[in-house]
Amino acid sequence: MEELFALIFFIPIGIAIFKESLEKGFFDTGWGSLVFIFTLIWFFYEVPKNSQTSFSRTILPAFLCLTIYSNSYKLIRLFNIPDADRLLLKIDHILFKTQPSLWLERANISWLTDYLTVTYFLYYFYPLVLGLIFYFKKEWQILRKYAVTIVICFYIGYLGYVLIPAIGPRLYLPQQYKQELKSSPFSLELRHFLDKIQPTKRDCFPSLHNAITLLVLIFAFRYHRKFFWGFLPFALGLFVGTIYLRYHYGVDLVFGWLLGLICFWKSADLNKWWEAKTSRL
Repeated sequence: MEELFALIFFIPIGIAIFKESLEKGFFDTGWGSLVFIFTLIWFFYEVPKNSQTSFSRTILPAFLCLTIYSNSYKLIRLFNIPDADRLLLKIDHILFKTQPSLWLERANISWLTDYLTVTYFLYYFYPLVLGLIFYFKKEWQILRKYAVTIVICFYIGYLGYVLIPAIGPRLYLPQQYKQELKSSPFSLELRHFLDKIQPTKRDCFPSLHNAITLLVLIFAFRYHRKFFWGFLPFALGLFVGTIYLRYHYGVDLVFGWLLGLICFWKSADLNKWWEAKTSRL
């Protein structure tokens, strides 16, 4: 199933990179990413795919997914899609009668900013940690379901980034905030680091931070209750932090949760259908 989603993105990204190469020159564009994507797809079809413990079926799709994310901004440029911040801002006012990040400005406390920054940053490790727990406990069926659900959620989220690109309130509404976020030098540097490693600035809608973290929370509650209780304070911190730290609109959070719930509900069935179809080929 993951390969199908990868190919859906791979083709237009390849066109975008080729177009850039004609405009800027072969070595000034992201050919390295294109070669990396092609290599991984080739590898998926060369290794045995019927083993639930196969490395290619559990780990590599996530790396391929991240590579496509790092190139998603090329699709926005290719199709010249305008930013949707104004639309998302209007929806926020309809849903909440205010802009949530502006409303949370009243809770501007240094220790709270530090805590929410750390929980937001650790998002990149949450799905990996739970996946490793499934792996080392040799819970292969659960791991497979978990990996498919996470990866499909990522790809649907990327589609949202491309079709509804937005830079978020911290970049779209900087003049409306009355004060900078209070924090320690450590969390300030951590946020600067996140800005530097972010390949695209238009990855707000839907909030994959919320979607993926909710999925980790659900899988943990269902299969590893001890991890769930330890993880819960970090998940709650991330949910609040996406708004408090001014990265997302309220509607991003709402649709992120909806995406996570839909993926948990339907991804496994979708994967079973796909494997049944491909096994006949």
